[in-house]
Amino acid sequence: MTSSTATAGTLLAQARAAFPRGGLLPAANWRRRHIALSLVLVWHFPVLLAFALWRGYAVEHSLLDAALPLLFGGLAFLPGLDRGWRSISVATGLITSSIVLVHLSGGVIEMHLHFFVMVALLSLYQDWKPFLLAIAVTVLEHGITGVVAPHSVYNHQSAWDHPWAWAFLHGVFVLAASAAGTAAWSMSEADHRRHKADTALLHAQRVALLSHEAGHDALTGLANRRTVLSYLESASERARQDGTLFGVLFLDLDRFKHVNDTYGHLVGDVLLKAVADRLRSTVRGNDVAGRLGGDEFVVLLEGLTDASAVEQAAARVQRALDPPVRVDDEIVLLLTASIGHVVATGEEHWEDLIERADLDMYRVKHLGRGNLRARSIPKQVRQG
Repeated sequence: MTSSTATAGTLLAQARAAFPRGGLLPAANWRRRHIALSLVLVWHFPVLLAFALWRGYAVEHSLLDAALPLLFGGLAFLPGLDRGWRSISVATGLITSSIVLVHLSGGVIEMHLHFFVMVALLSLYQDWKPFLLAIAVTVLEHGITGVVAPHSVYNHQSAWDHPWAWAFLHGVFVLAASAAGTAAWSMSEADHRRHKADTALLHAQRVALLSHEAGHDALTGLANRRTVLSYLESASERARQDGTLFGVLFLDLDRFKHVNDTYGHLVGDVLLKAVADRLRSTVRGNDVAGRLGGDEFVVLLEGLTDASAVEQAAARVQRALDPPVRVDDEIVLLLTASIGHVVATGEEHWEDLIERADLDMYRVKHLGRGNLRARSIPKQVRQG
């Protein structure tokens, strides 16, 4: 492909992108515009009837011409028609009203402005079918009627002599006069696409947020009991298939009730969130840290080849908990946790593993492995 061909293709693509696609108007907006345009169409009946009678036409002739808008207006609300055919009915009726008005005027050139107004109004549908139909009918009617009965379309010699040239020129002028409408139409579609994209993004974010909230603890952001159990089941299956080991650590903060009773639940919440942050920074990327409730936490370790890795992970967690937790300038909490653990191959019943790790945690706690101490910072230290 030559550079000139590529450039032409790019320009063509840009030109196509500048034009509206059509048919994207939301149903509620389309319905309101359809009703308004249909009312404009129906109101042509009394206007055309009065104009025909004023011009001196017979009553029968006047009624026949003026009734055409009512016919197409009725089709516009015919049950069973989709919105495409309804908009085409209104478009045909409005252009027919322009034709009748020009005919009743005897081809007065100023009456042709009615075509311009009707085509501009039809751009409100933001649909190419009624819009292009209106322009095509305008050109064909001017050309055919200009040949058969030129005096009912034009009132000057040049148009009588060259009806098709004037019909084409008239179509170009109508199209040019509708440029503002199509530009507004294009901008409306761009706004609609942006709004649709923003709505989809907000919906996706809302779904993701709800999904996260459903599967995570509200206070700490760790996986909640339901997510932990789901992961434990799938980890057990993977271990059975891969022939690997996985482990469960069960953590219980030592003397956590003492913190709540002494400093209040707000301080207790600070402590729980600090533990959650340290667990997140300690576990591997494929491991899961969760909070079962209260001061009970679990860590699920997957893809292990050696049972000693579980004890090593428990030691890392203990070291992560060693630094004191500063609540404010008055309170620093020094904490430890009693950690029980269990190693599994995937053959065990996975629902029993947390209970087994919990029992091991109580064994550790009774052995005095760890405690929770809370103290206030001495006044002289705080001042220093």
